[in-house]
Amino acid sequence: MVAAALAAVTLLAVVAAAAAVVSDEAPALSRDELAATACSLRRFSAHAVANDKSVREELYDEIDGGRPVVVTGHTFDEQFWSIEHLGEVFPGLYDVSDDVNVAEDEAMRAQLREHYDVPEWLNRDGLVPTFGSDYVFVGRLMDVNDRHIDSGCAVSFSFQLAGVKLWDLDNPGNRSAGADDFDSCVLHPGDVLVFYPGWYHETTVLSDEPSLAISLYFSSPAWSLNRYYAAYADHLLAIPEYCSCYKTMLPETVDDAELAAGYKASCDYIRSQKSFMDDDVVLDGNCPEGFA
Repeated sequence: MVAAALAAVTLLAVVAAAAAVVSDEAPALSRDELAATACSLRRFSAHAVANDKSVREELYDEIDGGRPVVVTGHTFDEQFWSIEHLGEVFPGLYDVSDDVNVAEDEAMRAQLREHYDVPEWLNRDGLVPTFGSDYVFVGRLMDVNDRHIDSGCAVSFSFQLAGVKLWDLDNPGNRSAGADDFDSCVLHPGDVLVFYPGWYHETTVLSDEPSLAISLYFSSPAWSLNRYYAAYADHLLAIPEYCSCYKTMLPETVDDAELAAGYKASCDYIRSQKSFMDDDVVLDGNCPEGFA
């Protein structure tokens, strides 16, 4: 926790510096300054993960424990990923004025994925994950996506494609903002962050260059997250965003109809109560069909 706190202080100082830069209408932080910021998450090299079995197993162990991780050094078509170019390629489908665009059309998703590769290391034990729609997130200098949680039972990954973005994440045990046990990391182009149901997160763009990132939900029997759910399932199943995830989080409910019925009834009651999600058109119902 001490390391995480020190990292957080460093990153908050970076944000403060960036804010001062904005007020003076001077250039944002340089690449070297951004690269010097701390990251309290485990970071792995995509090259090492692909070529070293021991590194790959370390990554998988971290993911199985439900700890957010960053994998760096992924390649992609850098010329394709600019706000202006995307607006030209997808007129009418891609609105450059929106901060979130969802590629639900199969043809659009296929074209997007020609210009970036879904990380190969997500295919584990010969099992290819099922992916949801591509969410394209756009941001300008100091744009903030406020602290929130995503709904649904699937794991998420975010692939930074342009610009630089600060992520603050805190675990499901933190019921309110301001807890001191959170993690922070700055993502650069080519970095991929993986995180899990229940992790609160907030992002801030730190670069002059607009930020572009692709986020996807994914699920696979290869990613059971048993250790994570052993620690947090009771908490997650008590809130409306995740109460329907009992078959994902508690494997024993798959073959026990009576137990599953009890969790379903509990979820029906929980969701009959008002939630902060009800008043947020972005967060309410944001999980793709098939991932709830």
